[in-house]
Amino acid sequence: MGFIKGNIAPLLKEAKQRPFYGSLLCLGYPDVYFTADQFRGICAYYKIDIDPSVELHTSKRTWFHESGFLSGESLFKSIGFQEVVTMDYSEFEGASVLFDLNTTDLPVELNNRFDFIADHGHGTLEHVFHIPNALNNIFKMLRVDGRVLISCPTSNFVDHGFYMFSPTLFFDYFTANQFDIHSIQVTQSSPQQQTDPCFFADYEPGSFNSVSYGGLNNSIYGVICFARKTAQSTGHVIPQQGLYNKIWGQSDSDSGRGGIRRVLGAARRWILKAL
Repeated sequence: MGFIKGNIAPLLKEAKQRPFYGSLLCLGYPDVYFTADQFRGICAYYKIDIDPSVELHTSKRTWFHESGFLSGESLFKSIGFQEVVTMDYSEFEGASVLFDLNTTDLPVELNNRFDFIADHGHGTLEHVFHIPNALNNIFKMLRVDGRVLISCPTSNFVDHGFYMFSPTLFFDYFTANQFDIHSIQVTQSSPQQQTDPCFFADYEPGSFNSVSYGGLNNSIYGVICFARKTAQSTGHVIPQQGLYNKIWGQSDSDSGRGGIRRVLGAARRWILKAL
């Protein structure tokens, strides 16, 4: 997972609205692509107070240290977290917890362990083959009232990972499993992500219908989602895609062949509009 000057904005806005606390789990090592001084400037722009007791030291990873880039641990602790834990499949990047998100055998000690789980910067989830198990593991590791941040590719990330995700996946999954969705945004950036700005657009089902079939340009697109686990939340419920739930709901409320024709006609009009 990686943090650049452009994609750190949603995290800081979330911190402003709902302050961070407690234990953070990063899915993948949290590399940062800016310096401590640049981070101070970004926080000043978003009116985020940095904890003065936290030293903003450089990363221990060689290239990042030589570049003067901030460490992920000090970044997160400076904005409210007391503990920062990193998880990965291997020791390659120095993760403190080794676990394969594809599996179902989550260690008991990781159940209800974290106040916040972050998969950011087009980081980890798209590299995991078994998405249902990965999402269920995130659910299990979160405490009640804990939050999850997921940031994944949506378009123009060929072979970056196994998948590119439509925003509806996270809207439908977290809705079906009774999470409180704080926000979902679609991000737009250029291949020069470290220097060029990122743009964000709020998502709700249907809001991108007009561009969903070939309407995007050659930019890089992603999705960022913040959601909160409630006392009623689950992790195993398989969602049906919201678009078709809506069509099926209309079908249930209609009767006879005429009702079916109206539903199919509505679906056809939606597809033609998207085209």
